[in-house]
Amino acid sequence: MTQAILAGILITALLVQAVLPTRRLVVVSMGAGLAALASSLLGTGTAPELLAQVPWDVIVILVTLGLLSQLFVESRLFGVLALHATRLSHAGPRRILLLFAVGMYVVSGLVNNLTALLLVLPVLLILFKLMGVRQRYVTWTLALVLVSCNLGGAATPIGDFPAILLLGTGVMSFPDYLVRALPVTLVALAGVLGAAFLLVRPGSRLGQTPISATLTLSTMGALYRNVRVERRRLLPPLLLLGCMLAAWVAIPRETGVTPDLVAWLGAGGRSRSPGGWASGLCARASTWRQRCSCCPCS
Repeated sequence: MTQAILAGILITALLVQAVLPTRRLVVVSMGAGLAALASSLLGTGTAPELLAQVPWDVIVILVTLGLLSQLFVESRLFGVLALHATRLSHAGPRRILLLFAVGMYVVSGLVNNLTALLLVLPVLLILFKLMGVRQRYVTWTLALVLVSCNLGGAATPIGDFPAILLLGTGVMSFPDYLVRALPVTLVALAGVLGAAFLLVRPGSRLGQTPISATLTLSTMGALYRNVRVERRRLLPPLLLLGCMLAAWVAIPRETGVTPDLVAWLGAGGRSRSPGGWASGLCARASTWRQRCSCCPCS
């Protein structure tokens, strides 16, 4: 009965925050508070006991990576990368599929793949519209990009939540995870793309001509002519991410410098304005804490 009540509160909070995204923090806070209250009244556990079960080490890593992803977004990096991939492809259907799939695999292993995907998709959809491709090509390309995102996220210990959980809790070190996961995901990516190009061939019979390709590239260049990478916003998070990756790879956990401590130092290494980074860190940590407290499995 207790589990059913807590699960009901969690499901209700999830549904309400999905319907009211602008009130997400309030809804999650109320859901966490009600779950803690129900747990205390039903004798399952008090609020301090629930908070003691929260994996703070994992939350610190998640929050820091989320903030770094946000800084990359503000630098317009993903949109510019998508535009460069378009130019390198020369508006060729096969090249577009290959470049965007491989590109999203690489990006998804380092930052929030959902954020990167949402920023790259508009460029990709406009490109499809200008090329006049068939629905079959659009479907297969988007499907392969999504598969590449998932494989890229699984390739590194910071790509998705299960991998971060293994890293943060000390189940597996950064180098050990890379050795086990990176080759497997690369083989899987090569297999998926190979099967798509050899068996499915979504880019065949699209009727692209040099003139249409030139018009497509010219139009894309005109649409995004004012989009530039803001280097002042890009360089600090890029440097921090590089330092964090080097520390995760080179410093053993036995030294006391744990992955969450590296992430914590990384979060404190960049302060754009008084309280800017710190307030964002606190807000995200609060949100993750409330979600964890609201979870019935706590």
